[in-house]
Amino acid sequence: MIATFTFSDMRDTMGVAGCQGVYPLQTAPNCLLFYNTIDRRGAEIKAETIEEAMNHLKCYTKVNKNPTKRSLLHLIDNCAVSPASALICIVMSHGKDGTLFMDGESLSVQDILTAMDSPDLQGKPKVLIIQACRGSIENTSVHDRRRSAGSFELSSPDMLAVYSSLKGGRAARNVMIPLLAKTLKNARQDENLCELVHRTMTEMTKAVPQQVPEMRSTLRYRVVLKKVS
Repeated sequence: MIATFTFSDMRDTMGVAGCQGVYPLQTAPNCLLFYNTIDRRGAEIKAETIEEAMNHLKCYTKVNKNPTKRSLLHLIDNCAVSPASALICIVMSHGKDGTLFMDGESLSVQDILTAMDSPDLQGKPKVLIIQACRGSIENTSVHDRRRSAGSFELSSPDMLAVYSSLKGGRAARNVMIPLLAKTLKNARQDENLCELVHRTMTEMTKAVPQQVPEMRSTLRYRVVLKKVS
């Protein structure tokens, strides 16, 4: 079953949205971490924190500071044809709904998803996590969740996209990435990545009640990342 949902849908769909089996991660997943330091104080510390968490989960992590639009897409293209069993992209930058800003250039979130959707990764999990604003609305918790429609689409199976806020909303810079890193490092060996993201989102709403994150998934199976023993 293929499903797309936001955080508010997840309590009802988590047991149904394609998690009957487990993706066979026989090689270390590739993790690409892109982060922007321009007018983003503390970005390097957060990048180090999430890099440490991904390495703890036996991912092959490449860190890219202040990438250009061209270099970001080029690195994704290179990783998408590698023999890795999964691809995880984490982007920390400025943004507006559906668009990220890289070194003075605009980059569509849809372009990133398209680059990740490589034939070489067919049947393998592809995960995109974005920490960026999607607008200037301070409190997205009072808006209809249908406002999130139309900013990006998952048109293929085996994909997971996580955004730090709903469409049109601001994103607190110091919340999602540190919480996600902490959740990943404290995870049990057999925990599904969807469940870990869900737990992170729950903690986010406690820390910043007015900021509602978004998650969309077409994953058909569970994604279980192995921890360093």
